[in-house]
Amino acid sequence: MLLSQGQISDYKGAARMIDALPKTKALLGDKGYDAYWFRNALAARKITACIPSKAERKVFIPTIRFSTASVIVLL
Repeated sequence: MLLSQGQISDYKGAARMIDALPKTKALLGDKGYDAYWFRNALAARKITACIPSKAERKVFIPTIRFSTASVIVLL
C-alpha cells in the first residue's frame, strides 16, 4: 500500500509504486493517472492501461474495457 499526501497528483504517486506493482494483466485508474510516461511504463510491463483520457488531452486515447480477475484498481 502506498499512502501519499492529499495534494500530490495521482500520477506522481504512481511513479513511486510502479516498480512494486504485482504481476497483472490490467490496471484500472481514473483520469488522474492519464500520462504518457505512465501508460508507457505499464505497456513495458505488459499491463493494459484502462485509464480514460483527460479532457485536455490533444490526442484522445480510447478507454479499453477489460474483464478479468487479474486487475489492479487505483483510486
